[in-house]
Amino acid sequence: MKILLAAPEAEFGSQFAQLLRSQLPGHIVQLAVGYARALEVARSSGAPDVLVTEAYFEEGDGFVLRHELRALRPDLRTVFLSDHDLSTCADYLEGAPTFRHPVDLTGLVQAILEQSAPAPATALESPVSSLQSPVSNLPSPSPAPPAPPSTPPDDAPGYEIRGALGRGRWGEVLEAIQTSVNRRVALKLLDPALAADPAQFQAFRAAAQAKASLQHAAVLPVYEADTEGEQPFFATEFVDGQRLSELAAAGATLEAATVQHILRLTSEALTQLGARQISREPLDAGSIFLGRDGRPRLENLGAPADAPPPDVAAEIRLLGAMLSNLAEPDSLAARPALGTLLGEMVQGRYPSWGAVAAAAKAAEPKATVKDAHVLGASERAAIAAVEAARQRQKRGLIWTTVGLFALLWVAGLAIYFRFFTGPKMRNFDRLIEVPAGEFIYQDGKKVTLPAFRIDEYEVTIGQYQQFLAALEKDPSLLAQVEHPEQPKGKSHVPDRWENLYKSAVHGKTFLGAPVDLNCPIILIDWFDAYAYAKWKGRRLPTEEEWEKAARGTDGRKYPWGNDASAKKVNTAQDFSADPRAEGTIDGYNRWAPVDAMTDDRSPTGVMGMAGNVSEWTATVEGGDRPVIRGGNFGSLKDKKPDFEITRRATPLLRLDRNDRVGFRTVADGAAPAAR
Repeated sequence: MKILLAAPEAEFGSQFAQLLRSQLPGHIVQLAVGYARALEVARSSGAPDVLVTEAYFEEGDGFVLRHELRALRPDLRTVFLSDHDLSTCADYLEGAPTFRHPVDLTGLVQAILEQSAPAPATALESPVSSLQSPVSNLPSPSPAPPAPPSTPPDDAPGYEIRGALGRGRWGEVLEAIQTSVNRRVALKLLDPALAADPAQFQAFRAAAQAKASLQHAAVLPVYEADTEGEQPFFATEFVDGQRLSELAAAGATLEAATVQHILRLTSEALTQLGARQISREPLDAGSIFLGRDGRPRLENLGAPADAPPPDVAAEIRLLGAMLSNLAEPDSLAARPALGTLLGEMVQGRYPSWGAVAAAAKAAEPKATVKDAHVLGASERAAIAAVEAARQRQKRGLIWTTVGLFALLWVAGLAIYFRFFTGPKMRNFDRLIEVPAGEFIYQDGKKVTLPAFRIDEYEVTIGQYQQFLAALEKDPSLLAQVEHPEQPKGKSHVPDRWENLYKSAVHGKTFLGAPVDLNCPIILIDWFDAYAYAKWKGRRLPTEEEWEKAARGTDGRKYPWGNDASAKKVNTAQDFSADPRAEGTIDGYNRWAPVDAMTDDRSPTGVMGMAGNVSEWTATVEGGDRPVIRGGNFGSLKDKKPDFEITRRATPLLRLDRNDRVGFRTVADGAAPAAR
């Protein structure tokens, strides 16, 4: 029996593999350090009988690794190891044995031996197990040593490396800035071991060329490729978000509206690629990203012209199964047509992506007519006829029933506001005065500022809605509030605003997390924040003003002092990738109402500056990168919560939107003297 041990670290893996070999004489135990290396070992030396794998790696997870290897060996048996309780991942475990660290070696050996009699794999046992390998049609790499750690490519001038994102089909994937255009990208490198293989090098070059020629609004573009230097690479658009496979492995759920958006975008994009006869790799759950802004995007699946065509029927069944499992049950129940469509996809009733796209469009909720002026002539005539008939009714009947209907109307309103609306919008318009004078900035620099006033709380969803309502009522305001460098025609409506605002009004969930009108506005870009501030007769704070308002004058680390108390702030101390989770320390997993954390209070009385959401400032570096200040519900540094008040970052461009960034405004000068 051949056993493949996929371990996250070399030291742990080598020790554990040696123990397994001593306990399993006569059996072959192979070691692979990391997700990508496990794929290489299996493809070069043959798939194992039993996969013993860590459930989660930095660059992937054991569930996806299993389905990749099942493309090589359908009857593969698996044992999962993890630091975490995997009981919530039952659908993906498929009954496989699981062991938590520290592992019971005797029990593990027994479990491995019990796997030696494989059971036949069943189709679509779970959305993950049925995934097709996106690279199964490419030549298998020759045996190679473990890949070197992430290092900046020496011959990729013009890129500023920001860090490692993980491993892909070809090797390391790095986050970088393309300095010539100040653009955030993902650099995909070809491992030296693969580059030394002529077949692999030519496959990489052909794949890079095919991807660069694929142009579609929903597909991540390839900006640049270099296959001539010592370190071949290509650069693609960077997506700040997660793949569907990662969301599924984390047990996350998505609102039905998001599921419908993903389904329609994917099906329409693949329909168009097919109509244009573009060769592509097969779709799998790792091919679809969901950005933190709620926007789905497709991995670039471009492939050389001689690549075998994908199995479309299998792709459709896969996507139906994956989205069925990701959809939040309550919201899916409210869209029965979508639920039916997903079920029919799993059952194989759709022969093409075009058929799925048409069905997805038909399954979307129909828009309702809100205004009489958009009705046709026949509809208006019918309404007029009904109204005339009503006028002919006996007035006695009208007056008899009017009292009853009044009572029912009042009762209905009471029920509606009691059960179908969320917490009422509170007043957060107060400005806090920050006196003129000197303060300690960053690591000890002394800075003097004039007096100013700053919002006591972050701008809320309810407040931002008032801004949008004012623009709708008087469109001429746009010219008065927009930044001179703002792109023409840009909207100030946040991403996914309809869903966000509706959820906030009714106190429901958005992106799986509770939200109401008193939560901070999110998914707005820097230009949106600028326009709102100007509409209020104010401006965005400079980062020095922001820090003084948050820190006071004594150089403290946190608004409340120097003790790093995670209970005082909504931060990543208890953040979970599952949006439904409740914060076990601060009480919130994601955003909170802006007045929820009463201890996150600065010396001047400004609230919520250490956590909840980070905030745009007026300070812009490099021409287009605003400085963002403050921690947020998911901010980490070296895998630890990051909410020191000196925290500053420039990860976003002025047009970027993020669910962890909001803002507040300032007014110049001290408060007017009371009369």
